[in-house]
Amino acid sequence: MRNSLLFRCRSLYDQLDRFLDGEMGLWEHLLVKGHLMMCPQCRVYLRQYSQIRTLSLQQQQEQLPPDFEQVMGPIVARWKSEQNS
Repeated sequence: MRNSLLFRCRSLYDQLDRFLDGEMGLWEHLLVKGHLMMCPQCRVYLRQYSQIRTLSLQQQQEQLPPDFEQVMGPIVARWKSEQNS
Protein backbone atom coordinates (compact mmCIF):
# COMPACT_ATOMS: atom_id res chain seq x y z
CA MET A 1 0.00 0.00 0.00
CA ARG A 2 1.26 3.46 -0.83
CA ASN A 3 2.33 5.84 1.89
CA SER A 4 0.33 8.74 0.52
CA LEU A 5 -2.01 10.94 2.46
CA LEU A 6 -5.03 9.39 0.76
CA PHE A 7 -5.65 6.25 -1.20
CA ARG A 8 -6.59 6.51 -4.80
CA CYS A 9 -9.91 4.80 -5.45
CA ARG A 10 -8.40 1.71 -7.12
CA SER A 11 -6.00 1.21 -4.21
CA LEU A 12 -8.94 1.37 -1.84
CA TYR A 13 -10.85 -1.28 -3.79
CA ASP A 14 -7.89 -3.63 -3.48
CA GLN A 15 -7.87 -3.23 0.32
CA LEU A 16 -11.59 -3.50 1.12
CA ASP A 17 -11.51 -7.07 2.41
CA ARG A 18 -8.74 -6.21 4.87
CA PHE A 19 -10.65 -3.08 5.91
CA LEU A 20 -13.93 -4.93 6.47
CA ASP A 21 -12.18 -7.78 8.30
CA GLY A 22 -10.38 -5.38 10.66
CA GLU A 23 -6.96 -6.57 9.46
CA MET A 24 -5.43 -3.13 8.92
CA GLY A 25 -3.10 -1.30 11.20
CA LEU A 26 -4.22 2.01 12.65
CA TRP A 27 -2.49 4.15 10.02
CA GLU A 28 -3.90 2.15 7.08
CA HIS A 29 -7.36 2.21 8.67
CA LEU A 30 -7.18 5.99 9.08
CA LEU A 31 -6.09 6.43 5.46
CA VAL A 32 -9.08 4.42 4.26
CA LYS A 33 -11.47 6.29 6.55
CA GLY A 34 -10.04 9.62 5.33
CA HIS A 35 -10.54 8.64 1.71
CA LEU A 36 -14.08 7.46 2.40
CA MET A 37 -14.90 10.76 4.08
CA MET A 38 -13.85 12.65 0.95
CA CYS A 39 -15.01 10.29 -1.82
CA PRO A 40 -18.77 9.70 -2.18
CA GLN A 41 -18.22 7.16 -4.99
CA CYS A 42 -16.06 4.99 -2.74
CA ARG A 43 -18.62 5.19 0.08
CA VAL A 44 -21.27 3.87 -2.32
CA TYR A 45 -18.87 1.22 -3.60
CA LEU A 46 -18.01 0.12 -0.05
CA ARG A 47 -21.69 -0.15 0.88
CA GLN A 48 -22.45 -2.25 -2.21
CA TYR A 49 -19.32 -4.38 -1.84
CA SER A 50 -20.11 -5.07 1.81
CA GLN A 51 -23.66 -6.14 0.97
CA ILE A 52 -22.51 -8.41 -1.86
CA ARG A 53 -19.83 -9.94 0.35
CA THR A 54 -22.34 -10.63 3.13
CA LEU A 55 -24.84 -12.20 0.73
CA SER A 56 -22.11 -14.27 -0.90
CA LEU A 57 -20.90 -15.62 2.45
CA GLN A 58 -24.45 -16.49 3.49
CA GLN A 59 -25.07 -18.23 0.18
CA GLN A 60 -21.86 -20.24 0.42
CA GLN A 61 -22.64 -21.39 3.95
CA GLU A 62 -26.14 -22.48 3.01
CA GLN A 63 -25.10 -24.54 -0.02
CA LEU A 64 -21.97 -26.32 1.17
CA PRO A 65 -22.41 -29.87 2.42
CA PRO A 66 -21.33 -30.53 6.02
CA ASP A 67 -18.28 -32.58 4.95
CA PHE A 68 -17.08 -30.02 2.40
CA GLU A 69 -13.84 -29.11 4.18
CA GLN A 70 -13.02 -32.75 4.91
CA VAL A 71 -13.44 -33.70 1.26
CA MET A 72 -12.03 -30.57 -0.38
CA GLY A 73 -9.20 -29.85 2.07
CA PRO A 74 -6.82 -32.50 0.70
CA ILE A 75 -7.71 -31.60 -2.90
CA VAL A 76 -6.97 -27.91 -2.33
CA ALA A 77 -3.74 -28.75 -0.49
CA ARG A 78 -2.59 -30.96 -3.39
CA TRP A 79 -3.47 -28.24 -5.92
CA LYS A 80 -1.53 -25.63 -3.92
CA SER A 81 1.54 -27.86 -3.70
CA GLU A 82 1.39 -28.45 -7.47
CA GLN A 83 1.17 -24.67 -8.05
CA ASN A 84 4.23 -24.09 -5.89
CA SER A 85 6.27 -26.75 -7.68
